[in-house]
Amino acid sequence: MKRIIFTIIVICVSASAGSDPLISLKSFFTDNEIKSALNGEFLTSAKLKGRGSANSGEVENTLPAKNGYLNAAESEFDMIAIDKGFFKMEGSDKNRERIYRLLTDFSHLKGMEYYSQSDKKNSSLILKSYKIDSTGNSISNNKKDNIPEKTISNFAIQDNRLGLLTFKSELVYAGDNFIVTNILSKGVTKYGMNIFNPNDYRVYKFLIYDNKSKGYFFYTIQFMRVRSNVLSSFNLIKPESFGNRVRAEDIHFLKNIGIERSGKLAAFK
Repeated sequence: MKRIIFTIIVICVSASAGSDPLISLKSFFTDNEIKSALNGEFLTSAKLKGRGSANSGEVENTLPAKNGYLNAAESEFDMIAIDKGFFKMEGSDKNRERIYRLLTDFSHLKGMEYYSQSDKKNSSLILKSYKIDSTGNSISNNKKDNIPEKTISNFAIQDNRLGLLTFKSELVYAGDNFIVTNILSKGVTKYGMNIFNPNDYRVYKFLIYDNKSKGYFFYTIQFMRVRSNVLSSFNLIKPESFGNRVRAEDIHFLKNIGIERSGKLAAFK
C-alpha cells in the first residue's frame, strides 16, 4: 500500500512540475531521487576521465539529463559534476522576481565557500565576482510574470584554483522554470600553459517549479574540458573535489535566497 501511495505522489509531482514542454522532471530525477530530494537530501555525482567517479546521497541517475536546453556532449568533456535537490518556496511573483534578481546579480558569487578535502575545512572558492559591461548584454522585451523571458549577461569570477574565469550567461524563464547557461567565453592560461579554451567550462542550472510541492527542484551540472595537465598539481584532480565544488554552488545560491543548508556543504569529506 505504501508503495502505491508513493507512486501516486511521484506521478502527481512529475505532472505538476512547470509547464515548459522542454522541461520534464523525470529527465532530471528518478522516482527515488524525487522522494529523497523532497526529504531534504542533496544528490551529488562527479566523474573525471581516467580518475573514476564518486557519488553522494541516494543518487541513481549520474548521466547528464536529456534536455533541449542542455547542449553539451558528455564525450567531449573530461569532468562532469551534478548536484540536485529541492527547496520549498511559494511560486509568487515576489519570489520569482527575487530569484531572477539573484541569478542576474553576479556580485553575490563572491564569498562562495566549499569544503576542501586537503585542508579538511570550509575554504573560500570565489574570491571576487562582477558583471562585465558588454554590448553582448541584453534583456528580452517579452515578459512573463514581470520577468524577461531571456537575459544575456557577461561576468567574471576569481576562482581560488583556476584564476580569472570569464563567462557568457543566458537566463531563460519559461513555464515557471529558470534555466541558466554559463559558458566560458575566454581562454585561460596558467604558468604559461593553456588550461581552457572558450566553451571548455560550462555550468547549467535548472530551477523547476512544482505546484504540488510548492517549491523548486534544482539541478546543477558542470562540464569541464582541460587542455593541460597542470591541474594535477592541485587538489582538483579527484572527482570528489569537483563534487564539492558543484555542491558549493547550490548551497551558496540557497543561502542567498534565505535558505540555510550550510550543514550539507561537504558532499565528500
